[in-house]
Amino acid sequence: MLFIQTFISVALSLAFIFQSPNESKRSEDEFIDWQENRRLNWTDFEGPVNHQSEAAALTSTFLGFQYRVKNNVFSYNIACRFAKKRSWGLIKNDWILNHEQGHFDISELFARYLHEAITNYPLDFKNLKNDLDLIYQEHMELKEEFQNLYDTETDYSRNKEKQREWTQKINELLVEMKDYSDYGDPLPKKN
Repeated sequence: MLFIQTFISVALSLAFIFQSPNESKRSEDEFIDWQENRRLNWTDFEGPVNHQSEAAALTSTFLGFQYRVKNNVFSYNIACRFAKKRSWGLIKNDWILNHEQGHFDISELFARYLHEAITNYPLDFKNLKNDLDLIYQEHMELKEEFQNLYDTETDYSRNKEKQREWTQKINELLVEMKDYSDYGDPLPKKN
């Protein structure tokens, strides 16, 4: 069985967290940002194998969201990352790797859905924190449901026909949401 473990970071605060150069280097060593032209490979799976699990591999992703308000200007950042030290592979073949890539791609898809929702959010500073918490949690719940459906319908990659269908479906959805792929530094919004 292949499982997805998702680590969710809710960094909702009124200021961004700035990293020192050492923290930035550590981040590069531990995480891979989702990139259209960068596919996962087995050397990315650096975590210790859980031999008590029935899983053949585990992909851990991080979908983070931060925002700030300064001088009545709202800005935010979204990050979709693969956690190298928390992801592992016991059975390493191309078929399972493709399935694991699907989990990472689904996380990217929901980063785009989140970006779309926040872009279309009618800015209300009075309810900002509660509204953004709700938007974020709703998207994380939907992402988990989608991840679970992916595993169920593909039988954790064992149903090859369904796996092919899901790979195509995920790729088509990513293309459909391409307008929301540039979420790293969106334009600020004023109240």
